[in-house]
Amino acid sequence: MSSTIMLKNDSDQPVRVAIFKKPVKNPHLPTIAWKIAELPPQGDQSIALPAAYEVFAEFGTPDDPSNTTFRTDTLNFAENTARFVIESAQSQDGRADGAILKQSFDGLVINEIQVMNQFGLGVRVNIAKDGSTLYDPQIASPGSAFVEDLGGLLYAVVINEKTSEGDRLVMEEFASNEAEVSGGITLVVTGSAWEGYAIAAA
Repeated sequence: MSSTIMLKNDSDQPVRVAIFKKPVKNPHLPTIAWKIAELPPQGDQSIALPAAYEVFAEFGTPDDPSNTTFRTDTLNFAENTARFVIESAQSQDGRADGAILKQSFDGLVINEIQVMNQFGLGVRVNIAKDGSTLYDPQIASPGSAFVEDLGGLLYAVVINEKTSEGDRLVMEEFASNEAEVSGGITLVVTGSAWEGYAIAAA
């Protein structure tokens, strides 16, 4: 089940608004622009906030483990609490090993996603929402896990022209202070490029 928010631009100039989620367990990680809305002067746009998440892992070969040209299937999950395990799987001809992603219901921690790497090589773990990257993809070494808290809020901020979906957000480049995002609200952008922008709930 998804909800929506409405973004409104009350300024006389076009603005771009990024929606993002802050890493909680890994606060040192970059923040990623999950969705970007381009609002014309006095324009508005509705953004869907789906409840479901997606997870997949990218991996390489023993000869070139950092060249992650292969990926597991993408698994969907609708709750903020989930655990997954990456395991080895041999090809049908027995000549190659690949990685498979399986959901596990053991050792769940409320509001956490855990992705345990039991594959023989490091993997790059990707968490997405609505097909767009939510967190900066992270390498999980063999025997380690990627863990993140999904219980936090989404935020919105006015950004510059150069940022695209999936890009890292540089806090110093924000054109406004951030505003909390929750389903059903309307966020309004005011101000100008000369005076600075503000974004806040109506």
